[in-house]
Amino acid sequence: MTYLRYYNHNEQLDSMTITGTNRNEDIGVLFDIPEGHTISIPTLEVSNVFVPVIVKGKGRLEIEQLITSNFGGDNLNILDSQVYIDSTIVRENTPTRPYNTVALLPGESVYDMVNRLKLDVYDPSLLKVKEYPRGSGRFTVEGYHVDGVAQIFKNIIRSNRADPDAHIRFIELLSIDAELRGQYTQGIMASELNRYGNFKLGTNHLRIKGIAPHRFAMVFNSLDNSIIGNYDDVDMDGKLKIRDVKHSTHTTYNVDVRGIPMDKIEIDSKQVLATLVAVPPKPKRVTQHMSKSTKHTTDVLYESFYNAFRRVIGHEGAYQNIPNDRGNWTGGKKGRGINKGTKYGISAMSYPNLDIKNLTLDEAKAIYKQDYWDKLGLDKLPTCLHFYMFDAAVNSGIGNAARFLQRAVKVVDDGRIGKITLKAVHATGESQLVLAYNGHRLKFMTHISVWRTYGKGWARRIADNMIEGAY
Repeated sequence: MTYLRYYNHNEQLDSMTITGTNRNEDIGVLFDIPEGHTISIPTLEVSNVFVPVIVKGKGRLEIEQLITSNFGGDNLNILDSQVYIDSTIVRENTPTRPYNTVALLPGESVYDMVNRLKLDVYDPSLLKVKEYPRGSGRFTVEGYHVDGVAQIFKNIIRSNRADPDAHIRFIELLSIDAELRGQYTQGIMASELNRYGNFKLGTNHLRIKGIAPHRFAMVFNSLDNSIIGNYDDVDMDGKLKIRDVKHSTHTTYNVDVRGIPMDKIEIDSKQVLATLVAVPPKPKRVTQHMSKSTKHTTDVLYESFYNAFRRVIGHEGAYQNIPNDRGNWTGGKKGRGINKGTKYGISAMSYPNLDIKNLTLDEAKAIYKQDYWDKLGLDKLPTCLHFYMFDAAVNSGIGNAARFLQRAVKVVDDGRIGKITLKAVHATGESQLVLAYNGHRLKFMTHISVWRTYGKGWARRIADNMIEGAY
């Protein structure tokens, strides 16, 4: 194999385009990132290679946009690393090798074998013939299982006796747009005898096309604490399959599957505890005794809450109980109390008496409505602010969410929205409110002590909010 690019330490790279010359040998780029190191790149384009990207090491890779095309093997090969990719675009893959290793018949040429088996390979002349065993006179062509979006393996979740549920790896491919080719090509696979978790796949946009009817769009040998899909933008050929790790002594699952039809979800396990979530139904509202104007206002406000809730849950994710996160502990500090974890953004620190792990989506919705939306008084504020303030309250607390608004309209920022604040808000234009609000929120975050560690993620969250709100 030939590595066209290689990076192995903290680095902020410029956007780059890599074009190979050998679809059977070339590796576009190898990122070998040590623990504690981060490599960031705005846009990476790779084409005409065997495998576009390999990521290894225990560090973190961040790519804003990955564009790959005209390759013959796996698209993105992830080995024991943390990977964040905002947008993944895949085009024109054609397998270079057969799916399985193939034996040649006596006297058979490679071309005859390809025609006999009707193999879908890029160029038969690139296939390598090996004698196996040596001196036997028997020849084979090496196979390769192609995963057109990503192949993920090794210890994405590690367990230890002190904390068997400790999760230390994160894979986030937030927007996936893949047009795949090849009769045996799959989309995403997490393989080998390991437990996997903390995945966000297609939570902004999920499109995987070209999967043959007998193949899977996604296969996981186990999966926990993860979100797949989104409520509004899913278009997927093939099925999603989650199955048990063989010989595992601890196999539990907590997976939110969003927007994927139930007939495309296959759970192959007797032990799975999965949360398969379609678009959450809207509760019926009692409106028969209301006037037409009151009913219309009530329904509009409820629709605003419902949409805001859906979007916030996209940021907050499923259950996790990372020991280093103080919010997961009932005592509010690492090691203090019980590590009950966080689910749907509802933390043990804020709700120490709640059964966090078994919290349902409807229960979370009721908590958000009562303890965030209503306490912040969002029904009294312009709808243009609803989502931004709701998201800020969940992320930074109700008091700070109110202060960002007060600073935006230049009144005393005491964290309590009263008549003076409301009067100033309603005297200010919507565009000015939105821009100033998000500006003050981002400015506040830059002063938080862990900004250098989490700042990029927070900034992306606010940027995503503003982009989505513009349309």
